[in-house]
Amino acid sequence: MEPTGHYWFNLANWLSDKGLHVVMVNPSTTKRNKENRDNSPSKNDPKDALVIADSVSRGLLL
Repeated sequence: MEPTGHYWFNLANWLSDKGLHVVMVNPSTTKRNKENRDNSPSKNDPKDALVIADSVSRGLLL
């Protein structure tokens, strides 16, 4: 997940309490990879989730 604002904190804690592994991705990494992926600065949740998953799979964490 991207640690933007304060919204991620409660979700990350809840997921960790449930035994899930939580990783943080730098928002600038997401932005850069999103623009490289399709050369479009557009933002939407499905696109961001795909870019974040791709970043995590390649080891580009915070």
